[in-house]
Amino acid sequence: MTELVGVDFRNITHPDDVGAGDAQFRQVLAGTIDSYHMEKRYFRKDGSIAHGALSVAVVRDLSGNAVHFVAQIADICDRKAAELALAKVNSRLSLAMGLIEGGFWHYDIATALFEPSEQFARLVGGPTASVRNFLQFSSLFGDSDKRAASLKELIAGKAEEAVAEYRVRTYDEKVRWFRCHRQLIRDSDGLPEQVIGIVIDVTLERERHAELHEFASTDTLTGLLNRRGMVERTSDFVPRLRGSQICAGVIMLDLDHFKHVNDQHGHDAGDAVLVETGKRLQALFRPADAIVRLGGDEFAVILNNTSKTDATSAVKRVLASMQQCYGYKGRLLSVGTSAGVAIQNHKDYAFPDLLARADRALYAAKQAGRGIWRIAA
Repeated sequence: MTELVGVDFRNITHPDDVGAGDAQFRQVLAGTIDSYHMEKRYFRKDGSIAHGALSVAVVRDLSGNAVHFVAQIADICDRKAAELALAKVNSRLSLAMGLIEGGFWHYDIATALFEPSEQFARLVGGPTASVRNFLQFSSLFGDSDKRAASLKELIAGKAEEAVAEYRVRTYDEKVRWFRCHRQLIRDSDGLPEQVIGIVIDVTLERERHAELHEFASTDTLTGLLNRRGMVERTSDFVPRLRGSQICAGVIMLDLDHFKHVNDQHGHDAGDAVLVETGKRLQALFRPADAIVRLGGDEFAVILNNTSKTDATSAVKRVLASMQQCYGYKGRLLSVGTSAGVAIQNHKDYAFPDLLARADRALYAAKQAGRGIWRIAA
């Protein structure tokens, strides 16, 4: 401390902070103020910089003239180091968020105030959107996505973090998928205080996933469901309750003279027949029913909410349609179809049981002759 006796503080003050200190000191001398507070940088003996919080007060005589000055300097180096570290983290975060389609937000639990970043506000609300005129959090989602977007578990302190995906209708009337990573922030007493979220636009990822899923579950030639698509469609199959008259049904179809078409006219002709068969079936049934190409020249129709009477009428329409000739490069090709029908009963504990009964009925029809149908017992 003795080394500082007689030292002018200007000599140990960072040059950029000298002017601000002098200006306030002059106000004290002029009697405008009696004290001031400021943060300043000082040079240590080794030339490094120390951060201090300076508080200065004046003692005046009866005439109001300054007699003594009392100054106190508090060491705030640790706080400044923490602020610098936080600034670096925020800078990296801002840089990272600028490289993705998304943004971040925070939700204040006490005030129920939802505040997005400018980037997220513009992404959802358009180029002129800002934090101030942004929509309320709850109005961003449709009814089907509100549960996924809910913050209730976090607000109640039942979860510390959560990841959710939901759809948001943006200013341009497009629906975008967002993946949101959410984190609960607690106060010093451990009570829920805020929820912060980082949002990433995953619309393209979702679209690609849907395309791959459709490709995997669709027959590439006819555009109908394939076996995998049929399994997914019937994954929630529920056995019929005893006594119910409305249930599911299956019509299994096999083209009668398809091998002859391939042998006589080539595989392109066979493909044309398969495509046309798919179109005819789609024209005969409801959107709620499922048309499946099981493989080769074998098809299935899954009837939703049908009855024995309705299924019987449906298979008769199918056979009548398939008896009509197919046109291919100016030639008429005669094919025809055999069919087996099964109506769901209490013994069908899973969908494969129902399918197997329809397949056995088809086999019986093929054995009995072509162009006919049989119904499973």
